[in-house]
Amino acid sequence: MPRRSFVQTSISILCAAVFATTIENCCVAGAIHIRNHEAGSTIRYPVALLRGELTDREATAVTVENESSQRASKKIAGVARDGQFRALAELVPGENHLRLTAGADSKEFVLHYKPQTNPYFVRVIYMTDSSGETAYQSQFANDAQDYADKLDTSIKLLQTFTAERLHDIGLGRHTFNLEYDADGRIKIHTLKAEKPAAYYHTMKDGDWYDDVYGWVKRQFPDPRYKNIVIAAFTRFDPKQKRVFSHTALGGGDLGLFGGGSLFTWPSSLQDTFRVFGDATEIDATKVHEDSAYRKTVWGTAATTMGATLHEMGHAFGLPHCRDERCIMTRGFDRLNRVFTLVEPVSQQNREPILFDDQSTAYFAPISATALRASRWFQLDAREYGAEPQAPRLRLDDAGDLRIRAEHGLRYVVFSVKGDACGHRAFWDAATAPTELVLKAEEIEKLSACGNGRDWTVGAIDDEGTTRHISQADLKRAGLFLRRWQFSKLTTPWPDVEKFSDVSVERLKAIQDDALQAAATESDDGMVDFLPQFPQDQRENLAGYAVIKFESPEARKVKLLTGSDDSLRVWLNGKLVQQKLALRSARPDNEETTVELAVGSNMITVEVLQATGGWGVYCRLVDEQGAPLVNDDAGKLVKRSSP
Repeated sequence: MPRRSFVQTSISILCAAVFATTIENCCVAGAIHIRNHEAGSTIRYPVALLRGELTDREATAVTVENESSQRASKKIAGVARDGQFRALAELVPGENHLRLTAGADSKEFVLHYKPQTNPYFVRVIYMTDSSGETAYQSQFANDAQDYADKLDTSIKLLQTFTAERLHDIGLGRHTFNLEYDADGRIKIHTLKAEKPAAYYHTMKDGDWYDDVYGWVKRQFPDPRYKNIVIAAFTRFDPKQKRVFSHTALGGGDLGLFGGGSLFTWPSSLQDTFRVFGDATEIDATKVHEDSAYRKTVWGTAATTMGATLHEMGHAFGLPHCRDERCIMTRGFDRLNRVFTLVEPVSQQNREPILFDDQSTAYFAPISATALRASRWFQLDAREYGAEPQAPRLRLDDAGDLRIRAEHGLRYVVFSVKGDACGHRAFWDAATAPTELVLKAEEIEKLSACGNGRDWTVGAIDDEGTTRHISQADLKRAGLFLRRWQFSKLTTPWPDVEKFSDVSVERLKAIQDDALQAAATESDDGMVDFLPQFPQDQRENLAGYAVIKFESPEARKVKLLTGSDDSLRVWLNGKLVQQKLALRSARPDNEETTVELAVGSNMITVEVLQATGGWGVYCRLVDEQGAPLVNDDAGKLVKRSSP
């Protein structure tokens, strides 16, 4: 570690002394000092976390009363210890007059709450089985089964946690938006699934996730929503000592979590501090114990609420993180520490644990920076380009990565095996690059946790449009059919459970129209349909692209495809492949043997779009597996594998 200069050391000592004196003077003058909010400031979410100091070091509680509110949450008792306190205040839109009391001391404090206008939301769904039964499993007799209260409280706390921790690392109090009713409660969508609980209990986690993903997309096709789904029918079977329908998975537009620990979550903001101080032992003979081996109510609530935020992070596009405190690792087990001052005893600690902020869960900068760039974290509505163009990435022969971002690049992250390794951020709008070249040497440093191999790169532009692609996909991009002509003609797709009818005559008109268009080349193998169509023509319809090439001989080849969403493929007018599915595009999901004609051949792809991403991977290989691509002259030639 380099030695600090005398000047650096002196400045550090002076700053520390000034800070300590300032805090001491504030505490003496005000008795109750709030250190994480400025009086009269404005926040954009309803639950304020107040952190600060008391001159009364014997106080064990701080009560916050919102004199501007008539809600049940008007008065909330927080916790205090050794002159420190944590408290919550639920705000109403506009000016909020808060009165804090601790023993004989009191303080008046004003905060303003201005609801977000960002139209990109997180939707909360409570998923029952087909019976509509909402009861969750609990070890407590006479459990109130107040799932809506628990979800309303806990998701608000996750929203507050996110804002507070982004602020703590210098990114401002940015957080996701939620749907609220007129009383300020989160709208909980209680929905019946299509099958009974027994059906879902037999499913593997990945299959269940895919099933729920399609189900949610059919219920709510709006691409501006990220969906967090909590399952009501998660059950622990004491005889088999197994838990059914419990998972924690996230990605795309969905975070899915089993509700087997919902009974430990707080039912109100007033209940928050009781829950995080509750050392009641979890009875693992009755319910699923999910607490990082702490086996207590507080540990289970911390782990499962934190894991829910973790899966939401994946839905926002975050990979895992290597910082042990980060929510995107097992840091989520310590989510409770942001709201408390001491951890009670558990199976892992026989004495209460006092902790500092350096051992508290947060979003590490590598994760928080990506959230800050997301459309879901912009706080206010803004106009986005009518023709969104995700950043384009190309790996050249020298191993340098070339990134193009029409609207300016904000964030680049490298991850290896799902773990974020290194990132670059560009926050000055005036200097945000539209083109960036990362040399092979820098890539090796940014992907150091995997020794520069097998990495995935993600890029986010100024409009929050994201692109992730693996090193392997970049390397093999040249193995795909990439120069396509798009038709302006489309076909409505009102029913995602069946293909739309396309007559022979209609298909011919589509092909003729496409052949009049200029060719568009994909630079990473995925043929992206979104930029080819106006904003109002990107949902519930089918788009078409064609590619023509010359084959030197009649031959059998393999056609490999993967699409977002459903797909039909015609070769020389004959339907040769079809797949009906709501899914993300991945290479080589389908494989079909087809016969090329000698001379001219034409492939027509129909990619059916529900919402969200829209595109297709398409390639040909010979019977020995060698890739076949169209060269600059339009001839089909063999190419070496990467």
